[in-house]
Amino acid sequence: MHANIPTTYRGIRFRSRLESKWARMFDLFGWSWEYEPLDLNGWIPDFLIRAKRKPILVEVKPILTISQEVVSKIESAFPRPPANRESWDPPYDVLIAPLAPFDYIDEPCIGWITDDWCNFLHINGILGWQYACPFYPPEAGQSYGLGSGSEGLWHNRVHDLGGKRYGRDYLHTEDLRLLWNEATNASQWRAPR
Repeated sequence: MHANIPTTYRGIRFRSRLESKWARMFDLFGWSWEYEPLDLNGWIPDFLIRAKRKPILVEVKPILTISQEVVSKIESAFPRPPANRESWDPPYDVLIAPLAPFDYIDEPCIGWITDDWCNFLHINGILGWQYACPFYPPEAGQSYGLGSGSEGLWHNRVHDLGGKRYGRDYLHTEDLRLLWNEATNASQWRAPR
């Protein structure tokens, strides 16, 4: 079992140190976020990232692989998609952020994201989720991107590029590791003064 250690970052008291690490990581990516923004039928997402395409809800979990239990909890908060999922466009994307970023076949990932473009794909038998990979900023002065996709082409979930698909320009593993270390260092517990 993973013990939660309440931690304060940017004046916000997070329920766990892991949530504060992800908050710092989102800041390092240049993403605008809110903590515990809304209640969706009993599921309170940990974050809402204000993306241009559609908002991204984030659930932080101390897990190393996606699980049906976590996915079921999230999916129960939304109306059931129609039988023909190809026509379903939920109001939010959802990202599950794990214990730490990881590599999947040499692609650095920050978790798993709902994938309404590739609803035939699955991870561990769980339909409609893909690996979420951060990208270098598409243009100077922009925040990092967040992609998922298939067939070597990726969709940027943070910037609205008009549905444009593009080749991989994801963050290198070492760069992601350095950012995570910086986020971890910013989230250290400090005794009250």
